[in-house]
Amino acid sequence: MHERGRRLAEFIVKTSLEDCPSEGVVRSAGPPSTRWASCWPEPTSRRAYRAPGRPCRGGISLATVVGTPLKTAPGWAALANGAAGHAHDFDDTNFALLGHPSVPLLSTALAAAEAEMADGRALVLGYVVGFEVDVTLGRALNPDHYTRGWHATSSIGTLGCAAAAARIMGLDLVQTRNALAIAASHASGLKENFGSMTKPYHAGHAARNGLLAASSRARG
Repeated sequence: MHERGRRLAEFIVKTSLEDCPSEGVVRSAGPPSTRWASCWPEPTSRRAYRAPGRPCRGGISLATVVGTPLKTAPGWAALANGAAGHAHDFDDTNFALLGHPSVPLLSTALAAAEAEMADGRALVLGYVVGFEVDVTLGRALNPDHYTRGWHATSSIGTLGCAAAAARIMGLDLVQTRNALAIAASHASGLKENFGSMTKPYHAGHAARNGLLAASSRARG
């Protein structure tokens, strides 16, 4: 287990954009990011929009809630964007993850990149690294993980989001391993919630908790 965690952390820390296939890498991060605008009229999205207000008073407003004039703390922006982006349930699906990878990952990456004042290359690399972690864990755990009742978008997705945030934030090998361990404690999400507003909330939950795991470790 420790060896696998080390190898996963090494992949997150050492991978560069030049290591990724040039064809389609940037394009793969683009289409999911265009879907937020159509989601904001949904009741779940409107509630997600309001969620950052009260808990965030007195915080540092570094990150954008996409499609709105609101800037808030990165974790709350990731939550709002993730929940809104999954409101229509038409976002991309990956059959290794058995879930929806891109909305949580992009919600995390956008918030982390704004907070860190990172450039577009860092954002795209964070997304790609997080996607690879999602798929790798999905291949290792599914289909048993999913058929036992876990919503992989949220459970496995939390670790993918932590990987994306750790890469964008520039965490070192030890910090990244610790961030993944923290994310594993945050990982949750039940299929029993399908059919309720909690399902799209799961995507925001993964984004926020993945970012929280990486930023907690960065702060020691």
